[in-house]
Amino acid sequence: MLTSTLSVLPGNYTSAIILEIAANEPAIITFSINGGAEQEYSDAITLSEDTLLIYYATNLISGVEPIKSAQYYFDYSSIVYRVNGGAWIDYAIPFEAKQFDVIEAALKFSDGEISEPDIMDYAIAFIQYRISGGSWYRYTTPFETARLTTIEARVAFPDGTYSDIAVMSYNVLDSTNQWIMVA
Repeated sequence: MLTSTLSVLPGNYTSAIILEIAANEPAIITFSINGGAEQEYSDAITLSEDTLLIYYATNLISGVEPIKSAQYYFDYSSIVYRVNGGAWIDYAIPFEAKQFDVIEAALKFSDGEISEPDIMDYAIAFIQYRISGGSWYRYTTPFETARLTTIEARVAFPDGTYSDIAVMSYNVLDSTNQWIMVA
């Protein structure tokens, strides 16, 4: 049975494709693009914009195969981001967010338009501690304690919530009197 095939499957693409049409036996392949005039296939076709391809093969032995269609879509958008309302930056460029930065991500289309951004409140959680039920402090460096101390620790998240509290009774055994929390 006469069958024609495509070298690139129909679908969504982000860059131009080179398409070849072949038949499983000697045949003449006829095609049209986006409803245009039928043409005889002779060489690879470059597609770079949304395309509806209609094609079929014919020969004297098998006759005409059923007409086939293939739809190709091209999306030249890219992902962009911005930090704290700044300039839009191509996502391919790495970045390091700082605590409580507001990151917006969007699509940038080939015409330069930018989609409605999604806002991601990106923040690095941090550790808080308190000694013997006192005030909560942000842990930044080792600190000194008395010999018998109860230390409570929790993770403070950007949305104002906290992890469960870890309670540790601490008995200083060395002369430094320092408690070191490992984040």
